[in-house]
Amino acid sequence: MSTNSTAKYEISRSWWGFAIILLVAAGFRFALLGTYPLDDQQANIALQALSVSRNESVRLSGEPGYIALTSVLFDLFGASGFWARFWPALLGTCAVLLPVLYRKWLGSSTALVLAALIALDPVMIGVSRSAGGTMLALVGVIAALGFWLNRRPVLSGVLLGIALTGGSGFWPLGLITVGIIAMWRNLFTNRDDAGLNGAGSSKSVVIVLSVAAVSSLLLSTLFFSLPNGISAIGSSVVEYFSGWGEFDSRLLAGNSLAWLIIELPLIALGIWGFVDGMLKKEQLARFMGVLWALTLVLTLLNPGTASSHFVWVALPMLILAAKKLSKLVRLPNVENRLIFIVELTLFLALVIFSFLNSLNLVNNAYLTPEETRNRIIGTFLPIILLAAMTVLFAWGWSYSSTRNGFVTGIVVLLVVGLVSNAWKSAGLGSRPQFEFLFSRGFPLGEQPLLTTVKDISISRTGYADRIDIQVIGLEHPSVFWVLRDFNEVISASVPDPNSAPSLVLTNVETRIDLPASYRGQKILWSVNPDYAAMQPIDWIRWSLFRLTPASNTELILWAKNDLFPGAQIP
Repeated sequence: MSTNSTAKYEISRSWWGFAIILLVAAGFRFALLGTYPLDDQQANIALQALSVSRNESVRLSGEPGYIALTSVLFDLFGASGFWARFWPALLGTCAVLLPVLYRKWLGSSTALVLAALIALDPVMIGVSRSAGGTMLALVGVIAALGFWLNRRPVLSGVLLGIALTGGSGFWPLGLITVGIIAMWRNLFTNRDDAGLNGAGSSKSVVIVLSVAAVSSLLLSTLFFSLPNGISAIGSSVVEYFSGWGEFDSRLLAGNSLAWLIIELPLIALGIWGFVDGMLKKEQLARFMGVLWALTLVLTLLNPGTASSHFVWVALPMLILAAKKLSKLVRLPNVENRLIFIVELTLFLALVIFSFLNSLNLVNNAYLTPEETRNRIIGTFLPIILLAAMTVLFAWGWSYSSTRNGFVTGIVVLLVVGLVSNAWKSAGLGSRPQFEFLFSRGFPLGEQPLLTTVKDISISRTGYADRIDIQVIGLEHPSVFWVLRDFNEVISASVPDPNSAPSLVLTNVETRIDLPASYRGQKILWSVNPDYAAMQPIDWIRWSLFRLTPASNTELILWAKNDLFPGAQIP
């Protein structure tokens, strides 16, 4: 086969790989996308988009790009959870194509592995399935830098402008990313390798900034139909810095531990890649290590930051992991294939056996002392046996084949753990309410509330959405999102003694004193992982089964007595 034919074959195989990865990413991000309810944070911004689509006056938060784009979808297709999450899911899917812009510096194999890791990264998946502008900022920034490095200043400016409208996460983390990557040339002895000759000229910078200003203005104002959209960009700066005053040590510690657990396979690969790169004195490893540390510190030091901001920490970590994994996935030079296969088989079998025993130990609270002892022995004995057999194989037969089998086993387990966490982060596990990005409450009561209200409305008016509802003293945007299709929903801080609405929704502490007589129904509205109450064993259960102590939020739905047939009004 000629050199040209070989090159064309490699390019074709690479693009087929990207196409398959794109389909996998779309599956994880769009599967059951509209099934789960919006939490308070997501509902708040989705309600703003809904108000814009209805031409209602609304005060915009700092994510005007998401609000403008989503309002168009609501206007065309109606408001729903699917359309509220559509743009983040689409951008999260397209994020797997970002490595294509950096193939010149990463290499074809590393770019392909990086795309696969982006497709499977649990935090990337979770953020892509959440209503908000974080993915707008992330994809916009990384694509803008990629096009700039490839000397496409106009496209770079358009995407940078889009990123500016993505919300508060852009400012500390996006600008740090832009600033450090802009210094790329200083990390290379040969500046031509950095690809910045011509790209970093003053003319190209002016083009990028000018186009960015125009594109951010057009998107945030929805082509000047939403005048207050431009001020929302400034609001995003205020929102970020106001988060520094919202200190919650339990939430911070819980988010950090949860992030560490779900990203553990990638963190292990990232550290491995960083150490390997530093030993080989690779400039890229040093550069990404600095970027990883800075983004992690910035995310952790802002106590009020959203969980979605952890997505910025993922980028340098994934690049380091991809560099190492691209080397590991190549077929190793095996001296003794039999020893390689035996070592790999023993590694997987013994580790799985140890894992199953530890699983039974953690998940069964009623073991007798003898059963507990046997499970502990069953957990540690296979690991001891594996260590002994590995030493014997390496000493008596082939060190390189044994090492390759052992390393391959580690990679297989890390990939399995990554896919498992990706599956759960996509909401496809048995307990999506306890996933990382729902650490501030998952509305379980959406369907019970909606079903009850619709039934009463039909029996009273003949229509499912015509009954009047008064919401008293509730600061849960998720409630108003659920009731978005009802014609008469009034919010009040305290009960009005002169009114007698058909339905009243309050928290459990609020007492209503109205002219009419009411009967109430308690509704479990949302559940919150209680990080403060979690012990080490609880974290293990959470990592395996998403079982955790939880705090509940309950509401009471009050209905007038005369809504029910045969009811006696005192």
